[in-house]
Amino acid sequence: MLGTIFFLLFISLVCFAIYRITLKYKPKLFYNKDGKMGEILSKMESTKKPYQPTPWLFNRHLQTIYGLRLRGRSSYKPQREDIHFKDNGQVTIEYFVKENLPDDAPILYIIHTLGGGSRESCTNFMATYFMKNSYRVVICSCRGCNGSKLTSRRLFNGYQTDDLITIISHVSQKYPSAKNKFLIGFSLGSMIAAQYGIDCNETDIDGIICISHTLRCAQGLSKIETPFNRRLYYETMMRTLKHLVKKSTFYSEEEKKEVMKTKLFKEYDEIVTAKNMGLNHASEYYDLLDLKPKVLKIKVPTLFILAENDPFTSADWIPIEEINKSEYVAFITTKEGGHVSFCQGLDNKVSYSEEVSLDFCKSISEIKSN
Repeated sequence: MLGTIFFLLFISLVCFAIYRITLKYKPKLFYNKDGKMGEILSKMESTKKPYQPTPWLFNRHLQTIYGLRLRGRSSYKPQREDIHFKDNGQVTIEYFVKENLPDDAPILYIIHTLGGGSRESCTNFMATYFMKNSYRVVICSCRGCNGSKLTSRRLFNGYQTDDLITIISHVSQKYPSAKNKFLIGFSLGSMIAAQYGIDCNETDIDGIICISHTLRCAQGLSKIETPFNRRLYYETMMRTLKHLVKKSTFYSEEEKKEVMKTKLFKEYDEIVTAKNMGLNHASEYYDLLDLKPKVLKIKVPTLFILAENDPFTSADWIPIEEINKSEYVAFITTKEGGHVSFCQGLDNKVSYSEEVSLDFCKSISEIKSN
């Protein structure tokens, strides 16, 4: 009897392994066929091929944790440069550049996840992949992140783009002959990137890619405040936020004690983010991050890449009606992929989001050159 049970379990595991190895999904595309995104997407071969998730990452949490923390990073050591802002704040940006790269090489700007930087897997692999394809990659660090010194009270948020505008302006002045310029944002970075698509000078950036945007901020926070998700993600994210305030010399001891007591993002954002932005409540900040009101205001070709099993959001929140009217916004969704992960194939040398992102940039460059 026991032998039969083990045999059946073994057969079940073999069948499941075969199923996972052969599993493929057709990506879904949402866009206005009469808009500018139609021409770009028609040139992209990556959107026509199936997405084959890494077999042994068989649920959203394995995919997310591996993509965020465990995928590793390259041994490349980027060049660092300090950028100073008008309010005395600063960040340290990083350059991923291969040898003998010409000054007119295309530029890719990357904004990392909440509290992340060039060492996190999704940012590092994207930067390395584009660097190998002869792009000058710039990691646009947020305040207090990626080894940046805190020289002002202001910390990062997902809405204000003035720091990013300063960084892009600085790099553009250094490399005025760059053929094309693109921007990629991951998670919180995708919120900044989406807002930049509204705030930017249209000549600054040729295309934007937003990976794993949460779509609706307040509802997204509710999804990761469940007991299971709190242990996997939330507590680590809260520690990151608290650490920034704790090490800052621009907050009083009373303020620091108040921040250390917080258990929810909303509590932290009420004390820190909203006040730093001149807002009355955290809910006002979250409203500013929601994607739906932004879609028709974005004025640069922008591609959103989202997994339907992303634990931080829901594909039901995709603003399809607005996308169908937009000249510049398109969505590509995959059945699996987790949050900022999109691991594919057995070896996962190149993620699906990396492959699609490069294809998107090359397609825009080809259209512009013609």
